[in-house]
Amino acid sequence: MASSSLRGRPTHCIFRRGDTWCAVPAESVRRVMPRPTLVVVPHSPPVLVGLCHELGSFMPVLRLDEAIGHRGSREEAMMLVIDTPGGTWGLVVDEVDSLAPLEASTAAEQPDESGWAGVLNGWGVHRDEVVRIIDPARFREHAGRELERPAPMAAGWTGTARSATPDSRAFAGEQSSDSAWRAITS
Repeated sequence: MASSSLRGRPTHCIFRRGDTWCAVPAESVRRVMPRPTLVVVPHSPPVLVGLCHELGSFMPVLRLDEAIGHRGSREEAMMLVIDTPGGTWGLVVDEVDSLAPLEASTAAEQPDESGWAGVLNGWGVHRDEVVRIIDPARFREHAGRELERPAPMAAGWTGTARSATPDSRAFAGEQSSDSAWRAITS
């Protein structure tokens, strides 16, 4: 999607996740599409929905829930394909509303950028709804850090969320899916 600036305000792609309206800069959105079939990665953190094959390669598909405090339905009917300096990835959302100019307002204090609050760029208003403006590059960086954290493993598995592999003593003959994880971080 091309980005333009109307009346001096940057254009954003506005979408809904649960009851929360969010936006990302339109220039970061490559495509909007129905949610594709995903491959679920065992032992992954909640931010990783799975992997999909799109645009000629595998890409991670992420969810915003922890960043916006969403605890509820998993409608996720649509996916935004987002380009950031760290790579292309998908973001599942419930509904995509429009492309619209938003004037962002930010908090007086900058949030702690090491946590999920650091992915929010500010707030805007669209059709009388408060819209959270997400920084896609910071969101992807934070999601990558979540994938590096040690994850609880089921019996017979070893490693971190990113490199979970079957313990050879418990799963004789099965191979690791570590190549899928390399797709996420490359």
